[in-house]
Amino acid sequence: MLPLICGGALTAVNYHDLNFRAAPKTMTTSNFWQHKILSPKTLNRADLIFCLSENTRHDILKFKSNLSSKLKVVYPGVESFPTFQEPLQKLPEKFLFTIGTLEPRKNLNTLINAYLKLKEQNSSYPFSLVIAGRLGWKSEGLTKLLKEGNLESKGIFFVENPVDEVLAWLYQKCSAFLFPSTHEGFGLPLIEALREGKICIASDIPVFHEILERDVDLFAEPLSVDSWVSSLLQLPNKKLKRPSVWDASQWTWDQTAKKIEEGLIDLWKHRKELHR
Repeated sequence: MLPLICGGALTAVNYHDLNFRAAPKTMTTSNFWQHKILSPKTLNRADLIFCLSENTRHDILKFKSNLSSKLKVVYPGVESFPTFQEPLQKLPEKFLFTIGTLEPRKNLNTLINAYLKLKEQNSSYPFSLVIAGRLGWKSEGLTKLLKEGNLESKGIFFVENPVDEVLAWLYQKCSAFLFPSTHEGFGLPLIEALREGKICIASDIPVFHEILERDVDLFAEPLSVDSWVSSLLQLPNKKLKRPSVWDASQWTWDQTAKKIEEGLIDLWKHRKELHR
């Protein structure tokens, strides 16, 4: 958010999403009201608005259609993983992997229910499910289930707050990556999994089609347990729809920095027109 007083300076802001409009139920009450009150002022006063995706840009334009000339989409980059090390806890050799803060929009309950339903139908299903992440808001029930629900006996394992080396190991050793979010500004974990040459199943939401429609192997209806079961059932025989060595050259921080620099230089060149 911009400060209330900018002293006439040129201003640029970066928006990951517009959740207070597009997905208000994914926010805490305090965060929702902060954005609801301050975001309109910031969007109106900013001279340049960087958007994390076309989806974010679209959400902003639905809210304020007169801001088109201010908006510039700049995708983030992906860093290389460090050398991996074995995780602290024993995990199965063949596993599916997902990562995300334990909060409603990550939709982990749907994924867990789908996996448990699948195992009931097919006890010989060859993959376990590994969920990694940190505790978030409205996660008490899910946290208790993951920690005390005896899920490991059913093939579900939880890795809390993995360090980078463990996270790298999980990406590199998993059989496939799953991303069941109901709403995202971008979806960086998908890029990280694709870079490691993994089969990916993602929620069928606009932003994932925008950035990775040709690369994601399967899409599932976000809140449909049966849709996720159907997608998971395809994994044992699923082949990659892209080369195993995926070209991640378009997702670099150097390119991100270059586009931000171009935007700021252009803003400076047109400063007199903006502040006439």
